[in-house]
Amino acid sequence: MKEIERKIFDIDPQEVTRKLLDLGAKKTFSGLVRVRYLDTVDAKIRNRGDLLRVRQFEDAHTEVVYKTNKRIEEGCKIYDEYTLKSESFEDATELFENLGFAVCCTYEKNRTIFKLKNAEVVIDRYPKMDPFIEIEAGDAKTIDEILNRLGLTENESSYETINELIKRKYSDLDLNNLIFEQ
Repeated sequence: MKEIERKIFDIDPQEVTRKLLDLGAKKTFSGLVRVRYLDTVDAKIRNRGDLLRVRQFEDAHTEVVYKTNKRIEEGCKIYDEYTLKSESFEDATELFENLGFAVCCTYEKNRTIFKLKNAEVVIDRYPKMDPFIEIEAGDAKTIDEILNRLGLTENESSYETINELIKRKYSDLDLNNLIFEQ
């Protein structure tokens, strides 16, 4: 599967939520997401620009995702993405550790997911960061149409990964161990 997405900043989460619901979007998830990136000890995955992660959606499901072949087209980040469901966050992580991989990054975010026709719009909130949205669709044109309908065409947007975003906008933070205080 191909992942095509763009991040949009300087948003009001309540206003975006209201507009999405007015457009007929359906909320499919809202809650804590725990994430672990895994890699080989010699960082082969990261050095290729790829990503292997285990992600747990609070009280919902766990998924294992491998992203490869990153490219930028029409202002969007595009990956080839492979996803598997897992029964357990811990079991999925342990499987990869037993295969010789190591957890190289752990973090949390609060995510609200909306489905709008054939697109997914998420509102992400990370500790110590301003909220932003991420739109994933089948093509850049659909993303542009959603931005227009939400009135966000003039907002700053980016195709950066979360790690690249943090380095650029929040250089005092480190994605690893970016956890909400209990």
